[in-house]
This record gives sequence, C-alpha cells and structure tokens, in this order.
Amino acid sequence: MKHLEEVISTEELIKKLKETGSSNPQKSADFILSEIDNDKNGIITMRELREKYRKMSTTTSSNNLTFTSIVKSFFESYSKTPQKLKIIDLFLIYTFLTGVIVFTYCCLVGTYPFNSFLAAFISTVGCFVLTTCLRIQINPINNFGKTISIERAFTDYLLCNLILHLVVFNFLG
Repeated sequence: MKHLEEVISTEELIKKLKETGSSNPQKSADFILSEIDNDKNGIITMRELREKYRKMSTTTSSNNLTFTSIVKSFFESYSKTPQKLKIIDLFLIYTFLTGVIVFTYCCLVGTYPFNSFLAAFISTVGCFVLTTCLRIQINPINNFGKTISIERAFTDYLLCNLILHLVVFNFLG
C-alpha cells in the first residue's frame, strides 16, 4: 500500500524547493500539488513525485528548445492543417505583403495622394482582419459551442468585404 513519506504545507514545500535550487519554486510546488490532486488514489509517494517532476523539468528545459526543433515541430503540426485553411493562410500572407509594399512605397516615394495611400492601406488591413476572422470561423479546432457552416461564414466574409471596399472606394473620392 502506498503512503506519504512526509506531510508538508505549500509554504514548506516552496521553502524546500528553494533550498534545493529550483529555478521556479512556485511553479514546481504548483506542479507537485496538482500531481497529488490528480492522483487516482489521492496518495502518492515522494519518490513518485520526484520522478514526475524530473520528467517535467527535463521535457520543458530550455536546452531542448532549439530554433530548428521549434521550426520542425511547427511544420509537423501545420502539415495536419486542412487544405482550405492553408489556402486562406496563403491569401493572408499575400495581403500582409501587399500592406507592407504599400507602406514601404509611401515611406520611400511620399504621401502626395494621401487619400489613395490611406485607402490602399485600410483595404489591406481590413481584408487581412476579415480573412483572419474567416479562418477562425471555419477552423474545425475552434468550437465556440455554436457551429457555423462554411457557406455561412464565407457569405459573411464576402458581405463584409463588399462593405469594406465600398467604404474604401468612397474614401478615394
């Protein structure tokens, strides 16, 4: 039968973790206490806690997080993204780059037709925001309790884009 080797309070646990040289004693104490709460029997030995904490600290070590491992992890998880979302992401990149080009042109050449610059920049920013909203709505991972059909989300997107571009064309004069 499992039993606790010693019973201590949270403050004492944090104090002991500080003495052992823990980099973040509060986080460590929270982890240990959550493990005690999540244990099936409600009883866990200190040895098991040490093993679980050691596993947690080695997996979240900053030495393991290199730039190449982060990029590799990103591309592995992004490969599971549906094709529709990848197409939307490409359009988002295009819209962002268009906004950067418009802003760069304004900085280099000047802002003589200032209304034209503002209209173009507002158009790219607004289109980027609306496309991001479309991506959030049709992403199957984002479930807000309400399911919106892809057709409804796309119709809303087109209607909002129409209103945005009417405002932009009106702003041009």
